[in-house]
Amino acid sequence: KLYELTVDAIGKMENTIKK
Repeated sequence: KLYELTVDAIGKMENTIKK
């Protein structure tokens, strides 16, 4: 499930950039 981990990491990074 490497893809899921990548999506989660990207989501967290995007959330951090948004904030």
